[in-house]
Amino acid sequence: MIDAIQILRTWEGGPLRQVATEKVTSAFIPFAKTINGCNFVGKYVCDRCLKPCGGLLLKDASDVEKIEQKRASLWLCELCIAGRTRKERSPEQKQALIDRMAAARATRRVAE
Repeated sequence: MIDAIQILRTWEGGPLRQVATEKVTSAFIPFAKTINGCNFVGKYVCDRCLKPCGGLLLKDASDVEKIEQKRASLWLCELCIAGRTRKERSPEQKQALIDRMAAARATRRVAE
């Protein structure tokens, strides 16, 4: 199902966005304009790190990026603007978090 997600620029000079032909997750919403045959859009994608994020800001590109991307401005996430990177979690770390959250919910239910 995740293979159905594409990353496309929504318009010339606009931000990158996840798009799909069908609703892949709850984050995908119907989009009035069809983009490359895709009717649903998901999260925005940062021009620098190419990771999905909640929002982007339009910033001037560095001299190197202007040459590489052939664009004067880039749509960047807060982490890239601050010069930080995202923490990549392993499947084991993700599962441990899910287990901790489930245990916390169970404890809260018992306390009520």
